[in-house]
Amino acid sequence: MHSINNPALPYHNIDGNESLIIEDVPDSLIPRQKLSGKDKVPCLLCGQKEITVKDMRKHVGGHILRDIRDCAAPHECKSQAIGEDPCGFCGLDGCLTQLKKKDGRFTITSTCPYHYPQMQYRSAAQFSKSSPCTNVPIHCPICPSSISQVPQTIWKYNALFHLASEHSTGTTPPTITGQLLVDMFISKEEEKALKIEEEITDLYRKEYNIPDTDGLLEMKEEWEKRKRSESVSTVSSDKPGSKRPKVDTIDE
Repeated sequence: MHSINNPALPYHNIDGNESLIIEDVPDSLIPRQKLSGKDKVPCLLCGQKEITVKDMRKHVGGHILRDIRDCAAPHECKSQAIGEDPCGFCGLDGCLTQLKKKDGRFTITSTCPYHYPQMQYRSAAQFSKSSPCTNVPIHCPICPSSISQVPQTIWKYNALFHLASEHSTGTTPPTITGQLLVDMFISKEEEKALKIEEEITDLYRKEYNIPDTDGLLEMKEEWEKRKRSESVSTVSSDKPGSKRPKVDTIDE
């Protein structure tokens, strides 16, 4: 058998035929050298050039949220359409991203070419005027964990769509933890900073039965005090897979 360090690969079986060959490997699974946070790349959605890798998540987050709110400018994403379940780093489908938490520290691995490994997770998840986008990977407590017991990773801005398409049965919404509700919370201030008018936010929340910011902030503070252990009922969809999920009543 060939040594693992022998460049004469692939391996051969006992009959001398090539073995251990994987054909048509998806591009998303092929390891790539990571870009530096200071490297400048074009947005794959709108084509805008000279965006640093460390700022691309914030830029792409605006595209994703405006698309969900149906208020994107005409031809905003002229290079490529936003993915149905978009990667928060590039805005397209197909990237595999995993969030791990150990001893209170978060690490993110991703096959996305625009993955920024040095991203400070806690800072990225907090709204600020200079960095308003809080679209970060979060865990779905409803999905089964992997063999290694790592929870399923989803992107924050995709959470409602994920719950509606993966965990709702008809008009019956799933029950989620207070922790998940806190993790997927998007404030009006954040939406405004990402060029979404307050009237659009209000109409979206009213149409899809999403509680207002003040109500969710109160719940957030209460759940944080209680270590986020309560369960709530949220997100239903009349049409599985719809990108416009509804939010059902939240139990106090």
